[in-house]
Amino acid sequence: MKFNSVRLFRRGAVEYRDTVHNHPVILKGEAKGVICPYVELNHYGYDLSKEKALLKRERTESLLLKRIEDNQDDVAAYFYLAQLYTAHAEYDTAIEYINGYEEVLNRSDVKFNGSIFCTAFTVFRKVNDKKNTEKWLLKGLKEFPKDLDLLMNLTEYGVWQKKLNLVIDGAKGFLKAYEEFSNSSLAGGNRFTYSAVPEA
Repeated sequence: MKFNSVRLFRRGAVEYRDTVHNHPVILKGEAKGVICPYVELNHYGYDLSKEKALLKRERTESLLLKRIEDNQDDVAAYFYLAQLYTAHAEYDTAIEYINGYEEVLNRSDVKFNGSIFCTAFTVFRKVNDKKNTEKWLLKGLKEFPKDLDLLMNLTEYGVWQKKLNLVIDGAKGFLKAYEEFSNSSLAGGNRFTYSAVPEA
C-alpha cells in the first residue's frame, strides 16, 4: 500500500486534534508542502501479534464509537469505523457505518474521503450486493476517474458481471493510470493506494 501524507512539520507550527486518526491543524504559517521523492517512511504499526492487534482494534473501536456518541455528525469517525470493520471482514457492521458515513456527509459540507469508494465497493461485493457495488464504483470513478484502485475494481466488476467491455475499459484505464502513477508520486494524491504494485 502506498500513501502520500504530510508527516514532518516545523516545531510549534501544528497541533494534533481528535483521539483516533488525529489530524494536524496548522497554528501558524500556510498550508504548503513538498513531496520528497528521496524519502520513504515505512509504517509498521499494523505488524502486530494477534494479541496486540486485538487490543489495538478494541481501543480504536471504543474511541471511535465514543466520538460518535459525543458527536453524531463526526464524519471521520464513521469513515474509520467503516474501514475498521472492513479490515476485520465484519461486512454487515461495515455497511452500517458506510451508510451512516454517507448520511452524515450529505448533511455536511465535507467532501467524500476518496478511500471510501474502494472500501464500499469491496464490502458490497463481498456480500454480493450488485446494486450498491455498482453505485459506489460509479460514484468513485466519477470523482476520481484515474484512481488505480477504482480502475482495478472496474476490471473486477466486469469479470464478476461477465461484461467484457468493462473488463477492457478497467484494464486499459488501470494500465494508463499505473504508468502515470509510476512516473509521478503526485498521481495518487493523498489516498491509500493498494494496487500500485507490479503484481496488480
